[in-house]
Amino acid sequence: MARSEAEAEQQWKTGGALLGEEARETATESAAEGEDEAFDTEQLVQDLLEEEERANDANA
Repeated sequence: MARSEAEAEQQWKTGGALLGEEARETATESAAEGEDEAFDTEQLVQDLLEEEERANDANA
């Protein structure tokens, strides 16, 4: 069954829009994961600094 050129063009545009939306969602999810990892690293550093401070206080 042959499609009209307009139908084919519309389907192509719709597919492109869906792929674009999926790419935006993936980028948003990746950014959120990166922020979570940065927060985890920052928290780990803070915990280590506090632990070192407590150790220094105990040895003083």
